[in-house]
Amino acid sequence: DDGVLEFLGRLDEQVKIRGFRVEPAEVEAVLAAHPGVREAAVVARADGAGGKRLVGYYAARAEASLEAEGVRAYLRARLPEYMVPAVLVRLSALPVGATGKLDRRALPEPEAALAGPARAYVPPASALEADVARIWEEVLGLERIGVERSFFDLGGHSLVAMRIMSRLQEALGVRMPLSAIFERPTIRELAAAVAAARVAGDAPREQAIRRVARVARRRGDPAEADGLPGAAPAPHPPAAGRPAGGAES
Repeated sequence: DDGVLEFLGRLDEQVKIRGFRVEPAEVEAVLAAHPGVREAAVVARADGAGGKRLVGYYAARAEASLEAEGVRAYLRARLPEYMVPAVLVRLSALPVGATGKLDRRALPEPEAALAGPARAYVPPASALEADVARIWEEVLGLERIGVERSFFDLGGHSLVAMRIMSRLQEALGVRMPLSAIFERPTIRELAAAVAAARVAGDAPREQAIRRVARVARRRGDPAEADGLPGAAPAPHPPAAGRPAGGAES
């Protein structure tokens, strides 16, 4: 309205992330400004679900002990959530070409970069963990996700979390709040929460069965009580003509 033009960057350098237009160079500038970061790059990559996700690469200064979660907190304090890279990858140095400039094409795929001795694959230890892992792999479009990998390191965000929780309810019959995956961001932790939710959900049902069984027995209908799942069978009277507890003579 005031006649001032605002430069938003070239459209061919912008990408759509979760419905928002984002310029990776803007995110890259914020990442590079972290006091512990020596160099940084942010690129858009396919997310395995037909969309795009931002991946941030950084090399730390020699004296800095800089983990991805600390960098993520720094970015969240300065950027809207949709601009925070879904995955942050720490490298010893960013790749450069013959001219000494950053070679973005040589940046590794995030899953390959995050794999290593510290990120060794940990297989499921139970059928429930295997079920949860399968759902994560299908929704995230990844293979062989270890049960101790973080949802956030795998590119997880709120929309992906909603799909995972919906699939958990559909496949396992357990309804849990969306916050569960943010509070328990590994397969192992989430599977434990699912198991606890199952126990909590079964308790009221078992109590109701016991109440109905008690009412049936008071009405003198042990057959009805015995037919209820989980109800203890009622003692039946001895057959006529035979002494209780005795043997035929």
